[in-house]
Amino acid sequence: MTVNYSARIKFEIIQGFSQLPCCAESFLAAALRKKNGKSFLRLNRQLIRKIKMLLSNRLQKPLQIQSKGCRLYFDNIDAAIFRKKYVERFARMAFGASNSKHCQTAFFQGLFLVYGYIQNPGKSYHFEIRLRNKWLISALKKTARFLKIKLNSTCKK
Repeated sequence: MTVNYSARIKFEIIQGFSQLPCCAESFLAAALRKKNGKSFLRLNRQLIRKIKMLLSNRLQKPLQIQSKGCRLYFDNIDAAIFRKKYVERFARMAFGASNSKHCQTAFFQGLFLVYGYIQNPGKSYHFEIRLRNKWLISALKKTARFLKIKLNSTCKK
């Protein structure tokens, strides 16, 4: 079985993920979705297993995680809380309280793992992150600007 280029890059991102709990929270701020009152991640099954292990080891509070197919459900986590913490961290960073970019990088990684795609470089590079959530779009733009990543955005309806 061959793994596509985008999936291989996603596995590499998970392997190099930060050890810090604040980065795991920033990752979840970007990656979590909510449906019927439950927070969840949607990824391929191999990534689900790795993320489940990674988050269980990084977050300070015990997780209640269930996996069903390509979804990983979190019973005791609310995405809004992690998004609020991310905004607070970002504000401290913008006002010079810290100069570390690890949480912003983890946020960007979370967006890419859940919403992103990169095309095989043999054909030419093409990188996409498709978002519908206005908060995520705004946060992506601010994070990219902070990390000095140039974005070209298009809106499709």
